[in-house]
Amino acid sequence: MRSDDRSAVRNRTFTEEARRAQIVGCAIEVLAKAGYAQTSFARVAERAGISKSVISYHFGSKEELLDEVVRSVYAEGARYMTPRIMAGESARDRLVAYLRSNLEFIRDHAEAIAAVAEIAVNVRSREGSLRFVGGPDGAEAGLKPLEELLRRGQADGDFAEFDPRAMAWMIRNLIDGTTKPRVLDPAFDFDSYIGELVGLVDRATRRAGA
Repeated sequence: MRSDDRSAVRNRTFTEEARRAQIVGCAIEVLAKAGYAQTSFARVAERAGISKSVISYHFGSKEELLDEVVRSVYAEGARYMTPRIMAGESARDRLVAYLRSNLEFIRDHAEAIAAVAEIAVNVRSREGSLRFVGGPDGAEAGLKPLEELLRRGQADGDFAEFDPRAMAWMIRNLIDGTTKPRVLDPAFDFDSYIGELVGLVDRATRRAGA
């Protein structure tokens, strides 16, 4: 059963969906602990307590399974973040919610984030470029909504004058860079980091007097 088979997607039973979720969860654990090179159907099957043929039934290749890992983690992140962002009454409120919810998701899903990072730096397209840098649909898909939020905030008078695209890139780099200090600094305080980063971006974008 291929994950890109739309008919199969429509006809999956609850049991099949549950099995796929189990396989994805075990793949995340193996990726986070063993790394990309050591992640195989055999190791994922061992972790899940099933045979390799069960994985092959649901995923036609390692690439297909890894694609589902990335998409599932990003989808879970979107479900966590979106209602918090949309609850904001102003662009400034929504930017703060975007930052805080994104960072809190990273804080609370360390294993999933590590697994996605392993995939992002190893999986390449047929053309040779890194396939998952910036997310399952590319960096632009993740960057554009943030850029549009910054533009709306400027139009509403919430934000100062700056290049919205450049600022969106800087914000994304700040968020994505949180994985490094957590790994390298034993005394890293993630909650303090969230507060400082949110304050930094708020000061950098806020219109004077707002």
